[in-house]
Amino acid sequence: MNTQAQAVQFYRRTLPEESCISFNSEEGKSIFKEAMMNRTMECYFSLAAQFRTQDEPAFCGLTSLVMVLNALAVDPGRVWKGPWRWYHETMLECCIPIHVIEQQGITIKQFSCLATCNSLKSDLYQIDDSCDVKSFRALVHKVSQQEDEFIVCSYSRKTLKQTGDGHFSPIGGYHVEHDLVLILDTARFKYPPHWVALTLLWEAMAQTDKETGQPRGYCLLSRNNDSHQSVLFRIAPALAINAEHCTKEAIKSFINDWQLSLKATPSEDSTSEISIKEHIEVVVGYFIKCVAELTHDIHQLLTTQGEIKCETTADGKVYTCAIHDILSALEQTLVFGTVAHVYGESTQASQFRTCQICVESSNCCEQMVKVAHFVSMFLLAWPYKREGEDEKSFSSLMTRYVDTEIQTMPGILLNDLKQLQNGFIYLLPDYCSSL
Repeated sequence: MNTQAQAVQFYRRTLPEESCISFNSEEGKSIFKEAMMNRTMECYFSLAAQFRTQDEPAFCGLTSLVMVLNALAVDPGRVWKGPWRWYHETMLECCIPIHVIEQQGITIKQFSCLATCNSLKSDLYQIDDSCDVKSFRALVHKVSQQEDEFIVCSYSRKTLKQTGDGHFSPIGGYHVEHDLVLILDTARFKYPPHWVALTLLWEAMAQTDKETGQPRGYCLLSRNNDSHQSVLFRIAPALAINAEHCTKEAIKSFINDWQLSLKATPSEDSTSEISIKEHIEVVVGYFIKCVAELTHDIHQLLTTQGEIKCETTADGKVYTCAIHDILSALEQTLVFGTVAHVYGESTQASQFRTCQICVESSNCCEQMVKVAHFVSMFLLAWPYKREGEDEKSFSSLMTRYVDTEIQTMPGILLNDLKQLQNGFIYLLPDYCSSL
């Protein structure tokens, strides 16, 4: 006989009747029919066609996003299985690695970052003094009548009298008269879809996320036809909001030092091409110094996509050849030439790990992703612009330089650059209040 205590097991949970109405109960069906008659269930059908149960206990955010991506018919440009391109949770790690999400889940900002990385427009609303329930109600009413926008909520289950705490799920419909929203709960092993009072959901979204110390909220999601999934570069796991404490403190120190360096002003005020290059050299020198105090590995800040295969993207271009195009275009920028020059002469930079990533195939291009590529992308993607900043500062100078550079930048490089910029904007305010 096995004397070890048997692991605790559950078969579902009972939905609390005082706060929730089961979707498949007689009352739930009646509410559904009435909402159907009032045409506030239009968003339901596309989501229901893609309704899935989360594969991991902490995958509620990823599963909600997968439902929306597939409901909006977004082509991931990558193969899921066999010949099929289809979104699955394991594809969503541009802002934070899957193994971390499995253990800790994601925050509302990381959710929004992941949505943006995957060709969606994401309007993020955290429940604070700038939001009100009246506006939320109006938005829910609007979205429930269409099929091209969806709302995903981050909320506390405790407020709904459910077990557990932080959770993500999409809204699948709205009953105007009773002011009820349909929660398509992705943890179907725990609770079925259910109706809850909109005001109660609002209260649940206003609860503080213990990971960030900030309120939860919701995202309005729609297709962004001008944005595509990043091909090569992505933000490193060390910048994740829920990274290890020692890593977060080191990153915070780096960002503060980097921001302070950018506030400095050049000794000369010149707009010639030579002077611009000289000023960029100073900025690169600042960067080397700041990173050297953090780590001798640039991959603490940027890295590449987790898996690079020789397969065809949605537009018919082979990935490895697309990578070659990105790196070739990057090497034509002034900042890359400057970085390569400074790194070749810097004693501090020579101590950096070279950690070159080789992308090769017998049928495709072969290319090395070098330290200079990572540093150049970081310098191009950094969100320099600040309100009230000195127009002569290095930060303002770099803003003007990048604005000029992107005007002639090939689309394939520009897309990766914009994805990095979006990631920085979403993730870095948790380290530095000035961002």
